Parts: sequence; C-alpha cells; structure tokens
Amino acid sequence: LSDWVTSPESPGIVINEERAKATACKCFSYKGKDYCYSPGIIGMLEAGQVPAYCPTKEYEVRPGIKQRFEEFAEAAEAAHKRIEEIPKGERLIPWLTEMGKELRARGIEV
Repeated sequence: LSDWVTSPESPGIVINEERAKATACKCFSYKGKDYCYSPGIIGMLEAGQVPAYCPTKEYEVRPGIKQRFEEFAEAAEAAHKRIEEIPKGERLIPWLTEMGKELRARGIEV
C-alpha cells in the first residue's frame, strides 16, 4: 500500500478526457522517477497514461507541490517500515494508523 502513494503505476482518474489530452502535463522528478499531473485528471498519472494524456510535459519545480509530495512519501515509507512484519491482507488498518501518526508528527493534516 505504501508503494501506491509514490508509485507512478497508480492511475489518475480521468474526469475531462478532452481537456486532459489537449493540455500540457506538469511534471516533476522524485528519486529518479517522473510524476505528472494534467488538467482533466484527478491525481498523478500512471506511466501508461502519460503517452495518451501528456501531449507535452512541462517540468516545473513548484516547491509547495514537490514538498508536500516528498513529505507524504517519506511518511509512507516510515509507516511501511512499521508494518512490514504484518501479513499481507492484514496491513490496511495498521498502515493507515501508522500513516496518520507519521503525518501528524510532520504537522500534516489529512
């Protein structure tokens, strides 16, 4: 589950396909991977969505977005370390609990 938070394989939800296909994606890099989002799509695009919905990519470092992503990703990694010993299929509630603790410790409200 923590991989879902930082995975470029988690799909964005297309709400306006025409707009998504016609507008440039905004992208940034984190740990060697590109993460893109597009008007018309909620959330980051998965790698398979990029060819269809990113006619062009604009790499811009918007400190606020990148910082929030990095803080959330770091919290997810820390939370995952605490639940690694729990069998798969039983991790959701413990992971969400640990994720909440990590986010609160970083001053992030969700």
